[in-house]
Order: sequence, then structure tokens, then C-alpha cells
Amino acid sequence: MSDIIVYTCITGAKNFLPEYEKEDGVKYICFTDGSVESKTDQWEIKDLILNIEDDPRRTARYHKLMSHEVLPENKYSIWFDGSMIPRVRILDLIKWFEKDNSNEYAVRPHPGWNCVWKEAETIKNLNRQYFDLSDEEIIRINEALVKYNKQKFPREFGLHETGVLLRKNTKKTKSFNEKWWKEVSDFSVRDQMSFDYVRWKTKNKITDLNRDWFKQVNHRHYA
Repeated sequence: MSDIIVYTCITGAKNFLPEYEKEDGVKYICFTDGSVESKTDQWEIKDLILNIEDDPRRTARYHKLMSHEVLPENKYSIWFDGSMIPRVRILDLIKWFEKDNSNEYAVRPHPGWNCVWKEAETIKNLNRQYFDLSDEEIIRINEALVKYNKQKFPREFGLHETGVLLRKNTKKTKSFNEKWWKEVSDFSVRDQMSFDYVRWKTKNKITDLNRDWFKQVNHRHYA
């Protein structure tokens, strides 16, 4: 068992694993369907816990969101999308997070806007150029917005980027993860849309990560 696990998931298309600074006490795990192009001694390669047929994006999302299921014994987990590279040491990040014992989640705030509706319109408007979402996914986005409206989810409640997720492995985290996964399973695969809705519903408080601590590079296919 390792107290600190950095992990990711690669599905659907060949991609490379990044090289991070090696740190004692930190374990690196990649869940994959075999799409890892290069293997290094830094990363432990594991089979998928759940493989959703013909849906590699949602399969990757399951591993991303359900940290308590895929990594049940760790104390802390840090998820990195393929587009994110840390600029700080993982152990320093954990020490910083440990100073705030009240919150289970640390996530980066969105730099551009603080509204899920704005995020949804941006995704739909830029879909053909960047996101390559199916017509079904666009419908799911619209259905999620209808639900949020009916439940009076406030606009400009806040928006976070979910490319980096720092979590404590607690019962509270498990509950949040499961509610978040249900939204992604039932509605849009764009998990960034539903994160703050679940935060609002559960009244969970989170810690904001400093955006300067991470560098964004080219997206992988599953992002």
C-alpha cells in the first residue's frame, strides 16, 4: 500500500505516458486498455477496472472519478489528465494540502468563467474544432442543463477545471465521487460540467489549487 498515488487512464488511442520527477513514497499508476505507447519503470501499468463497451471516454472518466474504487487503500490520490504536468513536487503538494484538514478535494478554479451554462455553450460552440462530441453527447449536455434549471442550480456558482484532482480517501470523498459519476454516466461525459453541480448539491467545500503549480500540454485523445 502507498499513501500517495499519482494516476491516470489511457483508453481508445495510442498515447505516451509523461515522465514526472520521481519521489520516494509516491506511486505512479496508469489504467489502460493497452493503449500505452511507451512503458517506463516509473509507471505501474494496470488493466481497467471497468471497460464500458464502445465508450473509451466514459471508461476513462470512471477511473478518474471513482478513485475510491480503483485505488481503495491509498491515503491520497492525485489524478492527472494527459494534458497536465506538475510544476511542483508531489510531496510538497501533499504537505500543502495537509494544512487544510477540513476539505477532501483540491481542484483548480477555471480561469475564464464561473458558470456551468457558459461552459456548456463554449463546449457546444467549439465542438467541431476541439471536442469531437457526438450528437448524443450534445443532447446529454442539454438534458443536464434542463435538470440544473429545474433544481434551481445557481448560475455563476463557480466552475473548476478537473484536469488535476487531489483527494483524500474518505467516506465523504466516496459519496461525492459516486454522485459525480452518476451525473457523468447519466448525462454528459464532460465531467467539468457536473463537478460544481455536485459540489452545490452536496454542500461540499473544496480547496482551490494554485493554477501556476501545473503546466498544460497537448491533450490526449481520452481527455
